[in-house]
Amino acid sequence: MQGTNMFLGRKKREEKFNQDYEKAYALFLQLKMRDCQAMMEPWSKKGFAKASALLCRINRIAYDMVKEGEKKEEFRQKILLYLERGAKQGDIDATFQLGKIYEFPEILNITTDMKKALYYYEQASEKEYGPALNNLGCLYHYGKGVMRDFAKAKDLYHRAAVAGEPRGYLSLAYVYMWGKGVPIDLYAAEEYLHMAKTMTEEKKFIAESENNKTEVRRYADILADAVKCSNYLESEKRSLAYRNEDGKEKENILRNLTGAAQNGDGRAQFELGLYYNDRKDYASAREWFLKAAEKGFSGAVVNLGFQYYHGKGIPKDFEKAYQHFDRAEKMNGNKTAMLMLGKMYEKGEYVKQNFEEAAKWYEKAANQGEASAAGCLAIFYEEGRDGIKQNYEKAALFYEQGVEAGLMFCESRLANLYAIGKGVKKDYNKAIDLFNLAAGKGSEYAKKRLEEVYREKNDALSKD
Repeated sequence: MQGTNMFLGRKKREEKFNQDYEKAYALFLQLKMRDCQAMMEPWSKKGFAKASALLCRINRIAYDMVKEGEKKEEFRQKILLYLERGAKQGDIDATFQLGKIYEFPEILNITTDMKKALYYYEQASEKEYGPALNNLGCLYHYGKGVMRDFAKAKDLYHRAAVAGEPRGYLSLAYVYMWGKGVPIDLYAAEEYLHMAKTMTEEKKFIAESENNKTEVRRYADILADAVKCSNYLESEKRSLAYRNEDGKEKENILRNLTGAAQNGDGRAQFELGLYYNDRKDYASAREWFLKAAEKGFSGAVVNLGFQYYHGKGIPKDFEKAYQHFDRAEKMNGNKTAMLMLGKMYEKGEYVKQNFEEAAKWYEKAANQGEASAAGCLAIFYEEGRDGIKQNYEKAALFYEQGVEAGLMFCESRLANLYAIGKGVKKDYNKAIDLFNLAAGKGSEYAKKRLEEVYREKNDALSKD
């Protein structure tokens, strides 16, 4: 009897909440935020996750409307409060959003905390929440806050796709296109890309029919990323065809590429620029890069920046180089542009030398998978710079990213950390393996250190 009464009491309370929620949501749509908030606050405290979610939306709108200051900080803290409350109340999306906020500090202008990001992504992933599974996969893919693990990333992307998250399929397309933990397979990449587009278009249509503007924007962003992936994939397929054909067939491919470029195909113009650039015909390369840049190809803008930076076919001009790299980064977050902006801040080329600003750009590029940037950032953390504290653990993580890409200097430097036990547990075997990799690529430093580490290992064994 008592159990029945409790059930009926709970049911009545839920019915009352649903009635209040409908009224509160109507107030929300009428922009009567204070009245809406007053109605939902008690329900949020009583454990109703939908109330917490609506309160979070109200404070997010307010946060976006005010300038930085005491009021903005108040709204920032309320957003975090309601998200944390919602997460405890079982709202999976609130849990996921907390992960995003701690991974991407620009969302709420807070300090990055990869431990918290990892924690919240894992919590949401345990419930097979697609967006969280995909973002957790990205952490393992790029080695953000965790050791890089392509196999684990691929598994998480697959789980995200199965859970109905189209970015899971898009991430799998990139895995096979770049050959991250699997052999490069452009046809598998194409198949996953097709599945990503199909699923996204279906979900976008449903979101539009429900007038869910937030989800419509999200799926539009995924479709835009799918188009970029598709363009890159077509470029890789053409490049592969060109490399694999004989001389006569290469002439036909080049003729077709030139024809497409002359007819205004931006991708073909960019590829033709690369073709002439490889052959040191910088004037022709510049001509096609300029045309491709007008079509919005950030890679073309980056290559124009390189011409100014290195003085290839034109006088060296750091100011114009910086302007081109900055433009390319603003176009679509081009990772090579981020790397070069980092280098220019590190060296003080055109801009005033600023190691903190350099580190910011290196980290952004590294998070996009730019291994050279990861290596540069690792050196900052290993040696320390003005405004950057020495941190061997972070150095090891970023060197690992460079090692995955086969960068010789990262292999040598990570090997040395294993040899001396800084940032990682001392491990002579790992040090020897990494020094061997670097030595095989011609590193004299690695060859010298290899002999020393063998001696150190033997000395340690003899003492044992």
